[in-house]
Amino acid sequence: MAGEWLLITHIACLFPIGTLLWNYKVRKEKDSLFLISRYLYTLFFSLMYHSYHITNKTFIDLHEDYRDIWGFLDSHQSASLVITTILFCCRIREPWIYIISNMCDTFLLVINFFSLYIINIYLLTIITFVVFIFKYKTIVRFFKYFRITSVSCLSCCGLSIFCYYSSEDESQYVLYHSMWHVFIFTSAGLGMILRFKLNNKLYPVRTRESLNSI
Repeated sequence: MAGEWLLITHIACLFPIGTLLWNYKVRKEKDSLFLISRYLYTLFFSLMYHSYHITNKTFIDLHEDYRDIWGFLDSHQSASLVITTILFCCRIREPWIYIISNMCDTFLLVINFFSLYIINIYLLTIITFVVFIFKYKTIVRFFKYFRITSVSCLSCCGLSIFCYYSSEDESQYVLYHSMWHVFIFTSAGLGMILRFKLNNKLYPVRTRESLNSI
């Protein structure tokens, strides 16, 4: 049953996807739809890859020759999604979110193709640092107006990093990687809520007043 938890914990992905759907419904921001498509692709690739960790082949039996392909797609899309989510939560607007996201996708594709996975960590760190420098006012406003949500988001980010590195131990992989799914998706959802709340505070959505006439 242990391997199944790698699949079950993907249900946490519904949190950021639901937040994106709500953001589009209320604010009609097209980049929300862009991120939803990225999350769905990543969810599919991750489910396919982690299906190989299930020992009970009567549950699902995938061709072993495709294992590396699904692993490659999962690794690439997951790293790309983290960067795109950071750009979105820090309120990088259109068209820059698309331009930067596409540039990073291409670079990550080359890195993963040549199995230079360690560079992913440096790239994610550098991009996060640069985005935080350019959008420091947004970060300050998050903690100023929505302190509890901000601290919760930061805590989940820290826990997801801890679980990611802890999962390198093969004996603890299923436990910590399953927890990583939960914390990384939770931190993404909380970051999107922060963005949604701040946008509503700074740029309230005007709704049409109801007409009293018949």
